[in-house]
Order: sequence, then C-alpha cells, then structure tokens
Amino acid sequence: MQKSVPALILQLTILFLYKQNVGINGATVNQNATQAILVTDTYLQRDAYFTPEDYLIYFDPSATDKPGQHIQQQHGSVTLFQLPFVPGLLNTELGSIRLQLKKCAIRQPLTFRSDAITYVLEGHVRIGFVVQTRGKLIENILSSGMGMIIPKGALSYIENLNCTSASVLSTLNSNDFGVSLLPSLFLYTLPEHITRAAFGGITGAEYQKMKKTIIDNQVFSVNPQCLQALVRASYRASLEPEEWYQIILGDLEIA
Repeated sequence: MQKSVPALILQLTILFLYKQNVGINGATVNQNATQAILVTDTYLQRDAYFTPEDYLIYFDPSATDKPGQHIQQQHGSVTLFQLPFVPGLLNTELGSIRLQLKKCAIRQPLTFRSDAITYVLEGHVRIGFVVQTRGKLIENILSSGMGMIIPKGALSYIENLNCTSASVLSTLNSNDFGVSLLPSLFLYTLPEHITRAAFGGITGAEYQKMKKTIIDNQVFSVNPQCLQALVRASYRASLEPEEWYQIILGDLEIA
C-alpha cells in the first residue's frame, strides 16, 4: 500500500536533511538536489540519490562504525536497523534488530508497534509474550535455528538461559517499528502517583528506591538465580541446555 503524499513528503524531508547534514555511511548526495525534486521523482528515480552502501545492513555486532543505532550496555548490546540509519529502507515495510545477550541476560519486557519474527542465531533462549485480549502468556524455549512470532503490540521478553552469550535477530514489518520499555514507562513516563498506586500504594521512598535500581531506557537486566547457578556449576565443564534451565528454575540441585 502506498503512503499518503504528506507522509511521503515528511519521510523524504527527514532523510534528505539527515543525509545532507550528517551523512550516512560516508555517503554523499548532490547538494543541488532539492526536496521538491526528491518528492516529484518516481521511486526508481529517487534511488539515484542513494549509494550502494545505503542498501547494506551489517549484522555483525562489532560493526559499530556502520549504519544502525548501536546500544552497548552491561548485559548486552542491540543494533536497530530502521530509518533514517539505513536509507535503503525508505518506502519499505521492513526493519531489523540484532541482539547480543550476555550470560543470564534478559531483554526487558517491551512492546513493538509492528509484528516481528525473532530468530535464534546462537544460544538457548526463552521468548515469551502476553496475548492482549486474554492476558494469556505464550512462552517457548528456543535453540539455534529456531524462531518465534511476536504479534504487534504484545508485551514480550527474551531471556538467555545459558552461561555463554546468545544472539538473536528480529525482522519487523515496519521501517519505524518503535519500542516501549515497560520499566521505563512505569518509572520515567507515568505520573508518580499512578505508578505508586499500580504497585499497591508504595510510599514515595519506595518509589525513589525503585528508580535508583532501575535505570531509564535500560534494555537489558540479568537473572540473579541464573548467575547463582553459574557459580554453583562452575566446576562442571558443560551443561545440557535443558539441565541448565532446570538449575535456573531451582528444579535441579548440584551436589
């Protein structure tokens, strides 16, 4: 479905100004090209303003000097591939996210405003989401080569169940998919009295203590039970994925 003219003009204006003022991947555009020319050109003609590199996506998490929004945090890293970081996505309904989760890391509960398919590149993870209409939890344990569908707007999470890092790749049907982190919404967006009431009428001091513990826009947290299991099992050379998962849940003790 084609976008409306106002939406198309807005997209092109943002992209054009971004490329002129910042430059994406070192690409250069004809400085005499105007917004009017871009808007009136056909899709194929408009491609003339892009370079071959504008269509590339670097999924290697170490390629932090390449196009994409790169976020490095204590328990993992994430790269967002969407407009305006990848110009070739203009007028497509595509976007992508590469996640690296360190041992026992959890990608915080969040929602996307688009559908996603999450594919496990490496590791052993638990992925879940809440069905909006019934509040039902859908959860699966995935290993390398498996994927899971996450519907638009569903509250979802990803947990690394291994003592080594895990890698996942999500493809979304939007070039501007948007992310809303649940912890940040509760503590840094909603009014304080609303959040305090939602948590059972906690005091102002308790609320401030939570804010000190939970950093705004923190994509990753960590499962402390998993870390404890890692310490207890440190003498073991390796663990089977299901065995490790049972240890994390406390269903299996190590002598």
